[in-house]
Amino acid sequence: MRSTSTYLTESDASVNAPEPAQYERHDSYDYILELDGAGKIVGGEWIGSSRMRHPDFLWLPQRLSRSSIPNLDIEKVRMLIAMSRESTPPTPGTTAAEFVSTGAAIAIPDNSTTGASSTITVDRALTIGSVQVDLDIAHSYSGDLKVTLTSPGGQSYTVWNNEGGSDDNIVRTINVPGVTGAAQGGWTLRAVDNAAQDTGTIRGWKLRITEGSGNGPTPSANVTIPGAGAMAIPDNSATGVTSEATVPAGTTGTVTVAVNVTHTYSGDLSLVLSHGSQTWKLRDQTGGGADNIVTTFPLTPAPTGNLAGSWSLKVVDHAGQDVGTLNSWSLTFAQ
Repeated sequence: MRSTSTYLTESDASVNAPEPAQYERHDSYDYILELDGAGKIVGGEWIGSSRMRHPDFLWLPQRLSRSSIPNLDIEKVRMLIAMSRESTPPTPGTTAAEFVSTGAAIAIPDNSTTGASSTITVDRALTIGSVQVDLDIAHSYSGDLKVTLTSPGGQSYTVWNNEGGSDDNIVRTINVPGVTGAAQGGWTLRAVDNAAQDTGTIRGWKLRITEGSGNGPTPSANVTIPGAGAMAIPDNSATGVTSEATVPAGTTGTVTVAVNVTHTYSGDLSLVLSHGSQTWKLRDQTGGGADNIVTTFPLTPAPTGNLAGSWSLKVVDHAGQDVGTLNSWSLTFAQ
């Protein structure tokens, strides 16, 4: 099941009323429903990039009562809400080592690629099984922020990718998939504010490491890496807009690309994915006057060599008048 939410972001300061369509943003979420033999919904789970970024609220047609939704077990809903607010516990038989940042809050420069950084030093030899971070970032528009975690070995992992829209602050526990190797040394959290006006600080953060064999995720687990989104596409410009995603070392699998673009004339657009010297033209001014591009593309031919490192998606608008936005995109590595 895929649902798409449409919302408005802040407009630039102006004495004239803005066109709402220029500030529309869209987020899509994917969910698999589990049915019993009689076709009744008995459960489900978020999939793909939605596992790490999905709504933490429920849309209800009326107040929550048995009469408003007859087939809804209210107590189970309350139980699920309570569970969603809990951190993921360590695997039985393992111990999570926790490390806490120190010092005063660090101001995040407004609309600057310099960003703000905070480092935690792991002072002991640990082999990584899994990694979590507890974020405590104050900001008046969390959708402005991109937050990355860099390991002692120099690998960078995206923790927060311009998500959250106009919500204040980022105070939550986030699992960081794909981290392997030795944990000892300096871990750096970096927050970059990608838009003007709203400001914030890194109030603090925690790094939580559960020991393991260091072999990373089990081979059966798919890995989804999101790229930066909420990026306006320049109208009728060969420059286009380019968004990057960083794939951690050791990632393997069959690659697909999920793209969510809002545009009032999709036939104006070309989409090109690049990794190293390899490129794939996902879309080349097809679709005519149809709105938007919300689809998943297989990569043909399949990528070769090391899949780790930087991947980029470039979207170009080749005609005037109609405009749009790269809302989101992600790479999925299926095992």
